[in-house]
Amino acid sequence: QECGNIVTKEGAPATPSPSADIKVQKTVNKSTAKRGDKVMYTITVKNIGKGTAKNVLITDTTVPGLELQPDGLSTDPLITVMRWQTAKRHDIAPGQTMTYRLYAIIRSAGPTTLINKACADIIDVNVYNNCDEVPISVVAMCSLPGKENLPKDDPKCKNNPAITVEKTS
Repeated sequence: QECGNIVTKEGAPATPSPSADIKVQKTVNKSTAKRGDKVMYTITVKNIGKGTAKNVLITDTTVPGLELQPDGLSTDPLITVMRWQTAKRHDIAPGQTMTYRLYAIIRSAGPTTLINKACADIIDVNVYNNCDEVPISVVAMCSLPGKENLPKDDPKCKNNPAITVEKTS
């Protein structure tokens, strides 16, 4: 004690452990589609930090009009047709990349934009790159008797009394 105060000796400050930084990138194989089309999403999760990311859960969430499919999902099943997540949480080392592929069917008739979002459930040094989303433009289609469906804005569809136009869902 010194003048009634307790004096303690402190050691050297602790060296902070390196921080993890998870970056999620999402792509889709088609930026424009029509109802009934199957699209493939690729989710890439990379630790761009210098520390290991602990207990990371990867999720993918869709909107009405876009249904996830169980194709190719052997160890990470769908939770619902609108949500997928990894079956367990992962530790991701610095520089490590994990890639997932998900399939979905377009159920909306269009015209609309459907946005699908993937996220890493972790709080790290940069939470702004923990999610990514990808839009798909869904074109409305019209049916001509005896012919395949055409995009609604096709000149053959305009002002043609023989066609039926699908309603937007």
